[in-house]
Amino acid sequence: MGIKKTATGRWRVDCGPIKGRRFRKKFDTKAEAKRFEAVVRLKMARNNDWSPSAKDRRRLLELIELWYDLHGHSLRDGARRRRMLDRLANRLRNPVGDTLIQGSMPRIAG
Repeated sequence: MGIKKTATGRWRVDCGPIKGRRFRKKFDTKAEAKRFEAVVRLKMARNNDWSPSAKDRRRLLELIELWYDLHGHSLRDGARRRRMLDRLANRLRNPVGDTLIQGSMPRIAG
């Protein structure tokens, strides 16, 4: 990995993430090789495909509280909706939010 001079006098760049696509290219000057390596490393750092982010492990009651603080408080019946969602979360034993799947909950009559 890195920049090496070849037998022909050109510069070879070999870089890539730990697991994933590898980038290799030859250049006439070392400056061009360094620029290419910097660009590739920057793109890899911005790409989340090979560096997974941490899972969201917040509980449903915490997500409901966040929803109410950011949006629900501005609704005319926001307090009623929050009470209803709190009861639902308690009946479900307050699961981790990302374990809920769309369509897996029964429809709630308001």
